[in-house]
Amino acid sequence: MDLVGKLMMTLLFCCFLCGGAKAQNDAHYSATQFGLKGMLMSGVLVAGDDDGSMTYYNPAAIGYVRAKALDVSLLVPNFQVTQLKDAFGKATNDSEFDFQMIPNVLAFKLSLINNPRVGMGGVVLYKNNYENYLQFQSATPLGDQLLESDIHYRSRKREVWIGVGISYDLNDHFSIGLTQFITFRRSIYSYQFSQSIISESGSTAIIGLLDDQFNIDLKAHFGLLNKLGLSYKGNKADVGITLTTPTYGYPLRNGDYQYKSFLKMAEDEPLTGQAYTREKQKITLKTPYSIALGWTFKLKNHSTINFLTEYFGKINPYDIVYKNETADTFRVREAAKQVINVAMAWQIQLNDNFYYLGGFRTDFNYSRSVNNSSQRINTSTYNIYHVSNGFIFWLKNNKFTIGLDYGFSFDRIDQQTD
Repeated sequence: MDLVGKLMMTLLFCCFLCGGAKAQNDAHYSATQFGLKGMLMSGVLVAGDDDGSMTYYNPAAIGYVRAKALDVSLLVPNFQVTQLKDAFGKATNDSEFDFQMIPNVLAFKLSLINNPRVGMGGVVLYKNNYENYLQFQSATPLGDQLLESDIHYRSRKREVWIGVGISYDLNDHFSIGLTQFITFRRSIYSYQFSQSIISESGSTAIIGLLDDQFNIDLKAHFGLLNKLGLSYKGNKADVGITLTTPTYGYPLRNGDYQYKSFLKMAEDEPLTGQAYTREKQKITLKTPYSIALGWTFKLKNHSTINFLTEYFGKINPYDIVYKNETADTFRVREAAKQVINVAMAWQIQLNDNFYYLGGFRTDFNYSRSVNNSSQRINTSTYNIYHVSNGFIFWLKNNKFTIGLDYGFSFDRIDQQTD
């Protein structure tokens, strides 16, 4: 393989590598759970619980919550480690450690209707709240030449859901509910891959050059969505089912983007490439519908075992950005495949004031391939698995919660070879 060919292959590998580096941040539906109990039990609360987060998990179970309830998780510690191993050859490693105090949820019970069959609740939650940044540089010998590589990657997403829900008890066992959400989103994604082959170490003579950059900032996205719920409360088991609609409305939407790609194949050839820039472009982001089914089996002493299955519908390929100038076309496309996530959790009462909670859930990647000529925002293929454990206990009429939610993946990216 010639030097320019090696340059192209190395760049291709970098594209896959950075896709993996941000895998825990994009193309996943179940990365975050809400409320202290929801986090410790891996979100397995669709069958209903006496927790203030029912406005989100199943509005039909809002009536399960006691008369006065307030669930506040203002700041949740979040640790994240991003690693690149043998990116451009052996012993060329880099890692990024990130610690953030991330807001999670504010849930509360409302008392606007004086009817014992009616329950009302409100919730403010951060559906997505993360930022990941990575910078990597290396210089690798290629015979008498030197390959210099530079990667800059940043991904940031802020998504807030504000909802008001209402439930109605049909009888002693069945209830229905509806939550109306308003969503606000802003997403920033950018990368820069710059690689050059120079004639020898210490020289400035460039034999080959490839500079690829893509930046998109989806600044203002406002939308609506609904969650409908049905719950059954029995003596030995509870069952719940919810339907979440796709986001609709979008009366406000705009974004900026920039794309540059330049290539120099040989030292005596000119630099060629293309660039597109646009500000305040009207952009639409699509979300899928989902159906969740949960079961809770009641054991002795208020202990339970909980199960959850949630199906997310597919999203056919669509244009976030499309620009056509004569024969040149710049396109940003996205799509999502069908995903089924499952989870189980348990709540064990150790004594009158001490509970042990834990859970496991899948967080499968929904990324779906699209036209290879298109730019992508979601490019990872990793599947994530979460394990949670913790305790809830009472001390002098005060409730305390402590626990850990750990996410990991079995997938890996192998280095490409000639």
